[in-house]
Amino acid sequence: MKDSKPFLVKLFEKAKVSLMGDGSVENNEALINVAFDGDVRTVQAMLEKGAMVNYQADVHSITALQMAAQNGHAAAVELLLDKGAKLDVQDDIGRTALSVASLKGHAAVVEALLGHGAMVDHQANNGATALIMASAEGHAAVVQLLLDKGAKAD
Repeated sequence: MKDSKPFLVKLFEKAKVSLMGDGSVENNEALINVAFDGDVRTVQAMLEKGAMVNYQADVHSITALQMAAQNGHAAAVELLLDKGAKLDVQDDIGRTALSVASLKGHAAVVEALLGHGAMVDHQANNGATALIMASAEGHAAVVQLLLDKGAKAD
């Protein structure tokens, strides 16, 4: 049977496998990209081979945890937390994984982050908290989760 995957998909899959060898900058940034996609198996393999779980990319100072949280990948978030990802690392504008998950309305991710002790009232550089971000976007379920964990409404 002929492989029907497009050439670029096959090339990307080969690149992911070859990038799992150490904790170099390229591999750490590849970890962030894989977390963006929520590819739990590859995240696990990359961490086992030495990728740094708390590496912050040069672009926007993001981490794998923030990327997984931003895209609603709860399983990847749980894995990264289990492997020692720091909850309250800030990107270049002061947002944490909880901030970006709240902004995007990813309730399962917000619940996981809060369950691991994320700072519920952290303020980004513009003063916005996760509650403000979720409220502004109309994410009622996330707003309720944050209030239940003691987020300040004032």
